[in-house]
Amino acid sequence: MINPTGKDMRYADAWGRGHYGASRDHNRRHRGVDYLCEPGQQIRAPVSGRIVREARPYAKGDYSGVLIQGEAVALKIFYFEPDVNLIGCHVEAGEVIGIAQDISKKHGDDMLPHIHVEAVSLDVSLFIDRL
Repeated sequence: MINPTGKDMRYADAWGRGHYGASRDHNRRHRGVDYLCEPGQQIRAPVSGRIVREARPYAKGDYSGVLIQGEAVALKIFYFEPDVNLIGCHVEAGEVIGIAQDISKKHGDDMLPHIHVEAVSLDVSLFIDRL
C-alpha cells in the first residue's frame, strides 16, 4: 500500500489524531488513517484494484471518495473528488484517481486538510504463509 498524498499522517489537531484507533468523541475510535494533503493536489490509488463505486463519508454534502477493491483489501478513501471516468475501472497503485478536497471547510481551520483511508475488508488468508 502506498501513501495517497505523499505527505505525513495527520498529527494532533483540535479534532484529534489521524492514526488508526485514535479516540473520537470519547466513545468511539478512528477506523482509518488520515494523510495530510493540500486541497487541490492529486490523490493516488494506495493499492492496485478496481474502483467499485463512489463513496461518501456523510449522507449529505459535497465530500466524496471511492471504494477500491484490491487483491487482498478493500479500501474506502474519503475527502477527494474522484475522476468519475475511473469508476468501474482497474487502477494501479500510484495512479492519479482524483483531486483533494478541503475538509477544513466543513470542520473549520482547526482541522488539517487530509485524506482518510479505511480498510473495509481484508483477506488474511493471502498473508498466512508470510507469518
